[in-house]
Amino acid sequence: MANGSLLHRVLLQNEKPLTRPPGPLYVTAMPNAQNHDRSTAPDRIDPDNKTPGEVYLCQVSPTVSCGACCGLYNVQNPSRETMTRMLEDRTSRFAKVPRTIEAIDHFAGDAFFRVEGQKQPVKDFHHCPFLGLIGPGNHTVGCLLHPLGEGNAGVDWRGLSYYGSFACATYFCPTCHELAPRYKRLIRKAADHWYDYGLMITETDLMGTFLAQVEDRMGRRVDDRDLEQRPEAVTRIREFLAIKTVWPFRDPAQPRLTHFFFHKKAHQPPAIGLQCPEAEASPWAPVLTALWSVIPSPAILSEAESLLNRMADGLAMALK
Repeated sequence: MANGSLLHRVLLQNEKPLTRPPGPLYVTAMPNAQNHDRSTAPDRIDPDNKTPGEVYLCQVSPTVSCGACCGLYNVQNPSRETMTRMLEDRTSRFAKVPRTIEAIDHFAGDAFFRVEGQKQPVKDFHHCPFLGLIGPGNHTVGCLLHPLGEGNAGVDWRGLSYYGSFACATYFCPTCHELAPRYKRLIRKAADHWYDYGLMITETDLMGTFLAQVEDRMGRRVDDRDLEQRPEAVTRIREFLAIKTVWPFRDPAQPRLTHFFFHKKAHQPPAIGLQCPEAEASPWAPVLTALWSVIPSPAILSEAESLLNRMADGLAMALK
């Protein structure tokens, strides 16, 4: 992390860069971290077996991946269209960057100020300027510095990032530990786009509450095997994954979509019961809170609960 802190100071204060400590950039990547076919890893190791919670969530499919821990959504305009253009432009520009420390540092400074020079929803949540689009056709979010990245020739350049290569190679989000494995497998199998998947996969309270409500309606547990031959259920889950972008009760004064999941108290939405005491006892309270809902009265609470009940009922019916 010392390297990342140094780079941060250089970018913010326009200091003269100091000499980088000698030594190689070690390849410490998770096996198959950027190989989209999890079943054919070069070393034949299933990433699930190397992940806390035994469900690998980072690079899922040719169109599904997550960059939330790298501050992906902590930008002024996190719409799907704007972020796609940003990542496409960044990826295209990085492809032309010589793989030298100086050139990569210069690229980081330019990309850093394009994003962090703006007003960010969470001021101390770093958005990594090396997030880009990777894989066949560039359809998933990933690290442009990764040793398996195009043009990197197996060299791990992540030591030049804010958090450094060790953190990038070894960090796993709280979802790995906190969300039931069956829920993670269900979401992983149904998701079809990095944008909605990354917005939701770190929302453990939101996803856990919703899927527990679905199970209550069905009287049994659900898992990814329930999606076989049930295209309607897949569609319903994808609609649920998009809820943060379409939720009609979101506080307009807090339009942020990014989720700061590193600390349970910092940058979290206020308790839902502060607005409407009845909401505190709602079975949907964790969902309403996670969505930064404005619930000023029992009548509005009833509307919000009705919408969530319809979503849970629809998925439960589709899974039967």
